[in-house]
Amino acid sequence: MSARYHRFVSQSLLFTYVFVSAGGAEPSDASIRGAAGVSNFSLSTLLEVRVTRVLALTLLARVLLHQGSAHVTAHFSEGSTTIDADLGARPRSQEFVACAIPGVAFSWEHVNLHLGLGYGTWWLPVVELPLTTPQIIPDLSFYVRF
Repeated sequence: MSARYHRFVSQSLLFTYVFVSAGGAEPSDASIRGAAGVSNFSLSTLLEVRVTRVLALTLLARVLLHQGSAHVTAHFSEGSTTIDADLGARPRSQEFVACAIPGVAFSWEHVNLHLGLGYGTWWLPVVELPLTTPQIIPDLSFYVRF
């Protein structure tokens, strides 16, 4: 959801739910099968203040609202030996997971460049799962419109 408060100020909100699951099997003399899964909800906002037609100041903020428990199941079999595992891990309930990244954006006719530097917990691109420790976060985006 995005809103333009003024000709020069806009803000976007993004609510994200992610469920990541992985599974596999290794065919050989020994049979190994397993699966893992974890989910989370997060809220992100991007505030943009346009200074000129080309230059804008930005602030990206993201917070983890909820993280589900990780769950892993596994099965190992070789000959007459069989091992089944059903493991789980509780989420980081005691931690506040968030980040704030101020930046500058340049938008020319076809070329766009965004540079930011912030601090907090970064989310892995594509899978959208947060890393475990806060750190300095560089943010770079470059694209060309045709």
